Amino acid sequence: MKKNLLFLTVFFSVVFGFAQTTLVRDIMSGAPNGININTELFKYNDKILFKSFAGELSYSDGTNSGTFWINIGIGRAEPEGFTLNSVTNEVYFSARGPGVNDTTVTELWKTDGTAVGTMLVHDFSPFTGWSSTPTDICDNNGVIFCNAYVNSTGNELCISDPINTSNNTISIDPTGSSGNPENLFSYNSKVYFSASGPAGYRELYVSDGTYSGTGLLKNLNPVGFGDPEEFVEFNNKLYFTAKNGSSGRELWVTDGTSAGTYMVTDINPGGHSNPSNFHAVGNRLYFSATNDSTGTELYYMLTNESVILYRDINPGTASSNPSGFTSYNGYTYFNADDGTNGQELWRTNGSIFGIGLFKDLNPTGSSSPGSFQKYNGNLYFSADDGSNGEELWITDGTLSGTVMIADINPGAGSSAPRFLVDVDGELLFHADDGSVGRELWKYVDPSLSTDDVELSSEIKLLPNPTQDYFSISTQLNIEDVLVYDINGKLVKQFYGLQDQYKIEDLSSGLYLVNVYSEDKKETLKLMKL
Repeated sequence: MKKNLLFLTVFFSVVFGFAQTTLVRDIMSGAPNGININTELFKYNDKILFKSFAGELSYSDGTNSGTFWINIGIGRAEPEGFTLNSVTNEVYFSARGPGVNDTTVTELWKTDGTAVGTMLVHDFSPFTGWSSTPTDICDNNGVIFCNAYVNSTGNELCISDPINTSNNTISIDPTGSSGNPENLFSYNSKVYFSASGPAGYRELYVSDGTYSGTGLLKNLNPVGFGDPEEFVEFNNKLYFTAKNGSSGRELWVTDGTSAGTYMVTDINPGGHSNPSNFHAVGNRLYFSATNDSTGTELYYMLTNESVILYRDINPGTASSNPSGFTSYNGYTYFNADDGTNGQELWRTNGSIFGIGLFKDLNPTGSSSPGSFQKYNGNLYFSADDGSNGEELWITDGTLSGTVMIADINPGAGSSAPRFLVDVDGELLFHADDGSVGRELWKYVDPSLSTDDVELSSEIKLLPNPTQDYFSISTQLNIEDVLVYDINGKLVKQFYGLQDQYKIEDLSSGLYLVNVYSEDKKETLKLMKL
């Protein structure tokens, strides 16, 4: 039986390269990058919105033909701040395009995913040559709030109401100075934010979208800037960080009233604890915070507002800097440095002894796991094992099931997958394969794939996943069995039907097994743990 192994290797590299991980589209063909490494992929219905490297509003449904961009103005549109309107199901954003009296200004736009449905919403600065440049765009029950430059007084709170289409600009400071609202956050049908009032200090403000319903909620720091930020909703209250002039930046709470706004606790007396990386799960609010005696470590707060140092992961004054908290199958996974293993994958179930290093992915340094995303019952993330660079990984919650799923930039190079998004049964993200630059990629779980080559019910690989070997269940006469890695390289070749096909020397990952029987050839996928 003839087998052109060179042809097969090329065929698998092109068609089945990286197993189920494929390039969606080379957006900037011939250029080093189509997407910036920091570009967000915003999930919208069954597609994603993002800014291409050319600065245009771009869409993708995960296919080459379904990936395109819309030129909304002259030159680079630079869309930013994608925010879903919870009532109209349209996406609002800031972009450069034709204004009321200008050919190109940066104003508030919206889109429904079509060219016809992409349009200017408001030109908050309808003076020739002026851009309002909306930022901190926030949805509050279908009404869009933002920070925008309105006139010579500067930036103010601006509102876009699909029902009331007139421009709403609320001046926070009656004296005419810029309020410059920041960190807008919707909570209990109102928007909370930091702004500068008549005294010039940044304090906690609230707005219901009306002039009379917008004002100072509480002066957090009588002698300076309260600077509220890092808002998160937990246990029907709004928590944030702020300064009161004597305790540094600490954890605060509000129930929407002045009396119900107070500092929860002083984690680092005499200094700043800088709580951040908030993650609410069940009756706990996890976060990182700094204490001069323990460094930056993992804390949690219960619903009774008891704040507890969960674990001094990097003992002493050194910091573990926990981040990237993501809950999956009863555990919260995160990145932390214990001072010995570097930045590695940790997890906790919330119990006293239920926290620890889950797996040291990089024995020689830091794997720096990040970009966590749940998809089809598993948790995906990026990590660097010290040999293959930063690539795409998977965990099913077991040590053996935590493996690199694709080496997109072969060898020691890093593809650095970013902004993983589960869209309509596909995992979309952007990565750099070292050849076409940073572009849009996707991964499809083999169990969800309906258009690949694993079509046979006559041949089965058992067990699958496996660690040391696999067997073939079939009534057919097996002639040859060829095993290819994710790059299309032939790594094993067996002859005839055997009780066990030994693969204990192969690395963990996904493989393609070519089974030849009589006049048939079947290709099946095999996961090596």
